[in-house]
Amino acid sequence: MIDVLLNLRQPLDLTGETILTSDDAAQIRACGVEARAGKWYCPPLPASVVGTVWRLSYLSDEIDPATRPVPWREKRAAICHVSVDPLSKFERLLIRRLQNAPDRRALRRKYRSYGVRLVDFTIDRLIAGDYITEHGGMLYPLSKAALSARFEAESHPRRPVPVSVIY
Repeated sequence: MIDVLLNLRQPLDLTGETILTSDDAAQIRACGVEARAGKWYCPPLPASVVGTVWRLSYLSDEIDPATRPVPWREKRAAICHVSVDPLSKFERLLIRRLQNAPDRRALRRKYRSYGVRLVDFTIDRLIAGDYITEHGGMLYPLSKAALSARFEAESHPRRPVPVSVIY
């Protein structure tokens, strides 16, 4: 976000306002802040983000509105919460493929173009992150807790309940 704000076509003024181009707006939206081309009001940013950049220190959310050198407009752009997926595309692909090829050798054969070392490294990373579980030489696309719950459910089968149709 800081790089985007420092490289805007028209820099921010002391009120945190600027005129955005469509490219600037797209870059800001990619950072998780609402923006569209035209007049834009930058929201106060966390001090941990702008605290070290003296050119943007006036955007800090720790500054009391009454002590700002220039009064700020009340309505500002909203900061959206962007969720970051911790898994890569290849890791998601491996998890999906576990249903068809549930052991390491089958996955190595399937993705030999990626290299055996990468496949093994990815499998070990997924096991360490508790995204998949290895049990009895087989890989399962479940966490350890979910796999143990499934084995527990299979060890205690449900009895059929007789249903009476007599009224």
